[in-house]
Amino acid sequence: MANLLNIGRHTVTGAIVAAGGQFLDWNATYRLFSRNRIDTSNMFDVNIKEIEATLKTKESFRILIDDTLCKKSGRNMPGVTLHRDPLGPKYRPNFVMSQRFIQFSAVLDEAGGSVRGIPVGFYHTPSPQKPPRKATPETLEQYKVMQQQMRLPKKASEHICAIRNKVNPVRNLLVVGDGGYTNKTVLRNLPKKTSFIGRIRKDAKLFSMPDINASIGRKRLYGQAVPTPEQMRKDDAIEWKQVSGFVSGKMRDFQIKTIHDLRSKISAGINLKVVIVRPVGYRLTQKSKLLYREAAYLISTDEKLEGEEILRNFLARWQIEINFRDEKNILGIDEPQVRNINSVENLPAFMVATYGMLMLAGHHVFKRHGEMPPLPKWRNSKKVVRHSISQYIASARNELMNKTQFASACPDDTKPFLFNSPLKSMLNFATR
Repeated sequence: MANLLNIGRHTVTGAIVAAGGQFLDWNATYRLFSRNRIDTSNMFDVNIKEIEATLKTKESFRILIDDTLCKKSGRNMPGVTLHRDPLGPKYRPNFVMSQRFIQFSAVLDEAGGSVRGIPVGFYHTPSPQKPPRKATPETLEQYKVMQQQMRLPKKASEHICAIRNKVNPVRNLLVVGDGGYTNKTVLRNLPKKTSFIGRIRKDAKLFSMPDINASIGRKRLYGQAVPTPEQMRKDDAIEWKQVSGFVSGKMRDFQIKTIHDLRSKISAGINLKVVIVRPVGYRLTQKSKLLYREAAYLISTDEKLEGEEILRNFLARWQIEINFRDEKNILGIDEPQVRNINSVENLPAFMVATYGMLMLAGHHVFKRHGEMPPLPKWRNSKKVVRHSISQYIASARNELMNKTQFASACPDDTKPFLFNSPLKSMLNFATR
């Protein structure tokens, strides 16, 4: 709780100060992470069970997958290396010193078609350290093996299997990922009762179903080559269908094409359904010309899903990007400067797990009571679609301060220069 309510730097020291322990021994708190005295996987199990309890009997447990970088300034921290900056301009690749993590977020349905991502896994996935120039051939060979074992798709496949074991074996697990995880490493190693929705290239090679009546030769996995997704989009013989999806606070209309019974070499013998999303028009200003975004090409290994369901599940993938923004800008998971390998793995996962617990608690409380945390006077309440993590933190902070008699007894019209804050632990010692 001290880590969530901290108003200073989000480090271990900042959490200790927020809890009022700045004059006590700090060793026990640091050893909590450096000596593996806390199992973060059990904390994420709480989020998984809470979300699964909200699902219907035959409803799939949906998880989102993506990776992120936590920028660091020192090279002596475990896992810190140069990575390509995803926020850099397209015409010039930038590199940043950072640690790499992979996150899984479960989809929580809310009112009005809105969804929210709740973290159910946060794992440190560093790149192997490159050997020096004069390294022996054995060292170079070992480095190549480590490169294959520590690839993001490889690690993602392992964590998907681990989450699959935590979910009810009768319930289907639906994984939604971007193009970086739509490859044979992930698709060919999906566990049982698990399906995948991902994005493919517009020039991807697709094949029809093989001829099952062929009696000569070995069993075939692929039939004849079919047009690429881009060619299918331009084919007028395939009709467009209008569907709806929740984007930017409200339901919006999309046009899609759905093609059944296809196969790809990235999925081997798994049947695929391809969904082509027509480019959406938009204007930068009311008087500017109509511009178009790029078309999206999606695949699903679950042929029972309709094209509209596939689109809505992929649109929900944006929630994991919102999780990354909250975790970095509000919780500051990239601010702790820990140098123990166990702390590097446990501390960010601990912070992300508590972030998910707070969102689940806020979701249940405000859904039950129908009350919304108070907004600042300058905020337009009509534009608020759902509660944010900042509102949940503000509500928890206000409730905690009132219960512990931290709130001031001054009336509301007290002048600022006459107000003496009693928050000695949280305010007087908070630094950035």
